[in-house]
Amino acid sequence: MPKINERLLQIPFEYTKKITEAIKSDKSVINLARGDSEFITPSPITNYLKKIIDEIGDDLDDINSPVGKWTHYEKESGSTHLKEAICNKYLSEHGLKIDKKNILITHGGMNAIYISLKSILDFGDEVIIFDPAYIAYYPICNYLSYGVTVHRIHLHDNNNYEIDYDELKKVINSKTKAIILTSPYNPCGKVYSYKSIKELYNFCKDNNIFLIHDENHEKEIYDGNKHYPAMIFDGDKSITILLNSMSRLGMGGWRIGWLIANERIIRAANSVNAYVNMTCNTFVQECAAYALEHYSELNYDKIFDGYARKRDKLYGLLNSIKGITCFKPEGTCYLFPNVSKFYSLHRDKILNEIYKSGWFNDLEEGSKEQERQYIEKYKSYAVYIFILIKYRVGVLPGCCYGPYSDDYIRFSFSVKVEAVEEAIKRLNPLLNLG
Repeated sequence: MPKINERLLQIPFEYTKKITEAIKSDKSVINLARGDSEFITPSPITNYLKKIIDEIGDDLDDINSPVGKWTHYEKESGSTHLKEAICNKYLSEHGLKIDKKNILITHGGMNAIYISLKSILDFGDEVIIFDPAYIAYYPICNYLSYGVTVHRIHLHDNNNYEIDYDELKKVINSKTKAIILTSPYNPCGKVYSYKSIKELYNFCKDNNIFLIHDENHEKEIYDGNKHYPAMIFDGDKSITILLNSMSRLGMGGWRIGWLIANERIIRAANSVNAYVNMTCNTFVQECAAYALEHYSELNYDKIFDGYARKRDKLYGLLNSIKGITCFKPEGTCYLFPNVSKFYSLHRDKILNEIYKSGWFNDLEEGSKEQERQYIEKYKSYAVYIFILIKYRVGVLPGCCYGPYSDDYIRFSFSVKVEAVEEAIKRLNPLLNLG
């Protein structure tokens, strides 16, 4: 039998969606592991889709024009209308001037990450990511690319996840191609200040490396914090790459996002896109443009105010549990509490609860051993299983976000308020865990 690319089979399962899919399939579990928005796409957007989808077009007298305005291929780089809406968004929100030629429309934020990295990385290049890191960065660099080295910089909750430049200087060298910044920061909720982002931009500029800014959670901001795209410091767009999507606006299933960079990068990105996607859904792009143009009318700010209230409910509980400490999220829809001391206090109880449960019953023998290894190796994985089987609440283990993040678990508050309240009720016994 011919060999396949065996490296793809080596991607650890914590970097996949297997954990969240398993939680989602059990209806008895309160799912706080989810990453999707909990609210439906606002009805004006879906009504707009219903209105346009049957439009037959304006050029029916042209023998070369097909019938149907929104059901045929769009330009590979994306629709002019959506690009214009994106340009207007950044100009009105940040005073950032972007030309349509600097934009590539992508199939969601994950696709934007993939295409941006494939556009700049070559054999022998090195990438710096911060730990905790969004799960996609490392596999794309390490398993879907060949000959790329990833360096992780550990950011600490007791330092408010501020960037450690002493650690950065230890790993940067002539092969360093890019640093990936996530702000607002999935999973910990950090929102980097104007000063912090400018400092990182200047560091990248001085060292001639790309700064990729993943700003997917930009609208989920609380307590008077503000979001700043790194590109506002890069007038000629020589080193910054900006990634975003519509996913946090109740449109995750629509799969639409974008990549903003200088023309040379966009040309390379178009080449990747041409052979991965060719183009994005025409009618979805039109609806995304509508959503951006009517953002202020769609009550998103009210929705995200509700997120802050749900955050506060969970935050209050978690910080009251002995052995658990939690950075208060300034943005995103996640809490990332440190459970290291909690695990140390209750290790025997946690492991006993797991091993006496039916957790291993449906696993094949080889999978059972692998599962035992994960439980023994990762404290966050053990805590995740303990909370799942004992309290029927689903979270994500911190080991998904890198080896330095095993002290943590991730809670999502992008869920119905009733789910938050039920989760708190179920987890309340942790306050008196013996």
